[in-house]
Amino acid sequence: MANKKNFRNKFKNTHKHAYQKKRNPKKKPRNLKKQSSITTNQEVKSLEGSQVISLKTLRQYSQDISRHSSSCDGSVILDQEKRAGIASVLKGDCTSCGKTVTLQTSEKVKGPKGYYRWETNLAAVWGQMATGAGHSQLEEAMSVMGVPVMSKASFITTERDIGMCWRKALLASMGEAGQEELRIAVEKSN
Repeated sequence: MANKKNFRNKFKNTHKHAYQKKRNPKKKPRNLKKQSSITTNQEVKSLEGSQVISLKTLRQYSQDISRHSSSCDGSVILDQEKRAGIASVLKGDCTSCGKTVTLQTSEKVKGPKGYYRWETNLAAVWGQMATGAGHSQLEEAMSVMGVPVMSKASFITTERDIGMCWRKALLASMGEAGQEELRIAVEKSN
């Protein structure tokens, strides 16, 4: 029994953000941008927790490190992180020459409104929408793994953009189906 209790306390201390006190439901809701413990583009001094990393960007980073290592005796140590929701930009400096090498944990893709967004953030919101979940469920699931998430305001903005994209696709599909039904009806009447 003592081992179970020790494990539970150790787990809670490791994942404190998952066990923060819930706010009083009688209180007025706060500004959406202040609700998340991790906001978009937050600078983090020390690297901790876990990350979702695109293998393509990891491969590129490995190639950059290999190229640098062939011309320098130093080693690159990751020591900076700039968070952007689930995505992050990690930076490391060479111990010998001081060159900075960056690792983007995700690629940027063109979002539904035409501007660039982090692919992992879009995919996370898309997945939550597809399963009927929202920001709270994403935050809870990711906090247990120590993975940062976007703010609630960023989630809602992305959710609206994806919803518009889905609506356009649905309307186009319905239009095509209507045209096909019309074509079939005309053929049968002749």
